[in-house]
Amino acid sequence: MSKQNEDEQPNQLLDDSLAYAQAHAGTQKDDPLAAIKSMRLEQLAQCRLKSAEEMRAMRETQESNANQEDADDV
Repeated sequence: MSKQNEDEQPNQLLDDSLAYAQAHAGTQKDDPLAAIKSMRLEQLAQCRLKSAEEMRAMRETQESNANQEDADDV
């Protein structure tokens, strides 16, 4: 392989991958399964966040009740 071909090949690969990425960056496939999957993942994230908040509130309530019982025992 000549020196010129060696120098051009990595640039060509980089340019091809960049061109491919740019060509597909703005396109959004009409894939109903992907849309459903995305929606369900968002719902799952919201559910996990709500559950974490509820668990934290329950822990805080239990801790405050335990602290109050300790204060009443003294």
